[in-house]
Amino acid sequence: MNKRKKYMANIYSKYWQDARYTKYGFQQYDQILCDLLLENEYQSYFEVGIGNGYPIADFISNKGKAVSGIDISPTLIEKCNNDFPNIRATVGDAELINETNESFDVTYCFHSSWYFDNLTHCIEEMYRVTKKGGNVLLDLQNSIHPSTSVSIGKKLRIFAKQFITGLKQLLDKNTKFRDAFITYEKPTDIKYLNQYLSKQGYSAIFLGLKDLSDPTKEVIDPDDQNELKNYIRIILTIMK
Repeated sequence: MNKRKKYMANIYSKYWQDARYTKYGFQQYDQILCDLLLENEYQSYFEVGIGNGYPIADFISNKGKAVSGIDISPTLIEKCNNDFPNIRATVGDAELINETNESFDVTYCFHSSWYFDNLTHCIEEMYRVTKKGGNVLLDLQNSIHPSTSVSIGKKLRIFAKQFITGLKQLLDKNTKFRDAFITYEKPTDIKYLNQYLSKQGYSAIFLGLKDLSDPTKEVIDPDDQNELKNYIRIILTIMK
């Protein structure tokens, strides 16, 4: 396990033990995602990055569906199993899912794709464990949307700020110095991802959202950069 994964598993995950409940709750955007998951009469669901089980897995489970999932954090998995005993949650790596081929009707990953080292590898694994006729769904941060795109100058300013913070922590003998350079999220290059999916022969649909509080979803052309930059979040569906 590399440094980034160790940080996500053992340190960053502590924040999410309660933050999803106390800070974020069940938002309009979560309802949008759950509605997409429940559009078809599927019965078995598998969540990659299930966290503590709230809000997505719990919502789907309460609809009478069989829900399983993995998360890299033992702490979050323990909480998920304690809070939602009807959900089968285990510790696991999104890049090497410990499930047999074609096990689930729907495999999904929400609120997490921007934390993965190798997103395409994760998608391959999600596709592998999905049954024929099923779907793979992910939400993606759009790298060219103004709110998430980062210029070289801004990257340098962020790095400088992190370095100064980390240096202060080091002088204070704070062991979090090493973490100052790990937490940065990685938005997705949607055009590149679409090209990759096409080469793999995947059948995919990209839905764009301009506002996370607005349920309006639009089918978009991921190769049209002028159109694409208007969408803050992209929901990818791969049909198997």
